[in-house]
Amino acid sequence: FSSASTTCPYLGPFGAMPDAASASHSRSPRRCENCFEMNARWWRTTGSRKEENALSDYDRDDILKQNPLARALVELNQHVITCDSQDSQTAAPSVVQEQWYVDTFKRRSGFAKELQKHQRRGSKVVLLQRAYVEMVCTSEEQAKVIIQSVGDQCYFVLTQRDGHQEYSSIFNELNTDALPLTSMIFPERKVGQPPLFFVLTNMFRGVGEEDMADLHRRLEESKCSYPEAYCSLWLCTRDFGRLPAGFPKPEGFTVSNDDITGAMYSAMLAAPE
Repeated sequence: FSSASTTCPYLGPFGAMPDAASASHSRSPRRCENCFEMNARWWRTTGSRKEENALSDYDRDDILKQNPLARALVELNQHVITCDSQDSQTAAPSVVQEQWYVDTFKRRSGFAKELQKHQRRGSKVVLLQRAYVEMVCTSEEQAKVIIQSVGDQCYFVLTQRDGHQEYSSIFNELNTDALPLTSMIFPERKVGQPPLFFVLTNMFRGVGEEDMADLHRRLEESKCSYPEAYCSLWLCTRDFGRLPAGFPKPEGFTVSNDDITGAMYSAMLAAPE
């Protein structure tokens, strides 16, 4: 990395980092800069490359170009390490690619008749999304402060470092192994007819041992110190984003006319120190 700090403690919102005794858990005496400090500096620096941060798969500027809440994302990364995120912003309706129809006819033959009508008409669809953010927290205590900050806005999954212990509002409240994140909504063909929609992505149960092992590998490759009790926190909004005018709301979907992504970030960043 371009420069290594000579001190490792990191303090910020969502609770403080472990004290000096806990900080001694660094894996090597050569490690000095804390991984959260490194991540914060990387996000503050224009032109940061993915090669400089083992915890990111993309260049910093490329991420921000695609993120309407770029400033909030940079600010959040002063306190946690984000691994993945999605905005609830709904893109303008667009025509479905022909290959999607071909593939779906094979997988979902029961919908072929109705889909063929949409295909002939060149129906425009929208992708309805929940906002989510996956992050690494310094400790379970920090994660719980963040969970409390978003209150009833979000579902959450907190996974401890070993990948075994989970705390989840998704599976406790909904009793499901998968939560829809992105759905393709077709326009109404007849007044009063239930709209056709397909779930494109789900949040499957938890993060799991394999994902936590990958995170641990990345932390080791970063050559930075890291707290013993780091954990994974995954949040998603309970509501989906805006549904454009003229599109019917699918049954079982709660949509919002508010900026739910912005509200989620604002709540996290306003969490008490």
